[in-house]
Amino acid sequence: MRSRRDGQALAREYLDALKHQRRLSPAVDAQVAYAFGEGALEGLQLLFQVNNLTNEPYIAYSVSKSRLLDYQEYGTQYLVGANYRF
Repeated sequence: MRSRRDGQALAREYLDALKHQRRLSPAVDAQVAYAFGEGALEGLQLLFQVNNLTNEPYIAYSVSKSRLLDYQEYGTQYLVGANYRF
């Protein structure tokens, strides 16, 4: 059974590790937008966005690669949007 002191030490170690977190798998995002300035579509803006274009996993390490903090595979995400200003 762990004591309260052991739990506090573990929590402190975890928080210290988060301060030194390193991400070695950068995600590539892209965004394109177009705003209509004249004519019947004046005020309309179209948006297309891709998150994690290269489908990289999220990998975060502590101080060294031997201390894995987080590993997630979340895929590529496509977003389409429109705004209209009166």
